[in-house]
Amino acid sequence: MASQSLTKFYRNISDVHKLAEAHSKLNPGGLGRRSLGHITRSGVVMLCAAWEVYFEDIVTEAVRHITGALDTPSQLPPSVQKKLSSQVKADSHELKPLELAGEGWKELLLHYARKEASSINTPKSHVLELYAKHFIGTDGISSAWHVGPDRVNHIVSIRGEIAHRGRDAEYIPILDLKLYTKEIVRTAVETDNHICLHIKSATGAKSQPWRRKTVPE
Repeated sequence: MASQSLTKFYRNISDVHKLAEAHSKLNPGGLGRRSLGHITRSGVVMLCAAWEVYFEDIVTEAVRHITGALDTPSQLPPSVQKKLSSQVKADSHELKPLELAGEGWKELLLHYARKEASSINTPKSHVLELYAKHFIGTDGISSAWHVGPDRVNHIVSIRGEIAHRGRDAEYIPILDLKLYTKEIVRTAVETDNHICLHIKSATGAKSQPWRRKTVPE
């Protein structure tokens, strides 16, 4: 079985598939636009939302796996140690450092990961890479993406244009929506597999936290 986050992603992405199916039923001949741009625009918005939620979920899921396998925060990857330390120092609550005692650091790291996830508004590669580096210690995660970071950023930028311009945004052909969906699904699986191996390496575990999936073509 894949990660819980990827399983949830597939549930969310089903809404995009349903929109594509609805478009096909309303335009069975595939000729012309037939005023169906609202469907493809909605599909892009839903697609990017599923991608953003997935990435936030997989990082927090990975945090739980990593902290569950370690005994002290000094065993965390260096970039995660630095992030945890800086977050505690910057916290306005003067007693916050006391929460590091015992196994408190585990919940504290998870708390900060969730807090930072809530501030992610644009799931572009540089934002997600920094988030993953800070909280699970994997560097350059976009190197695992077959389509590359620029392609993912392009799709997310289209979502941004739709959000700001609405129906005045550039028309999205149904074939483009289907291609974007295929690319984001592949990227999510590649991310899942990459983080799976990273957790195993970061914790020194003998087994993987979940089963890696075959990357779709």
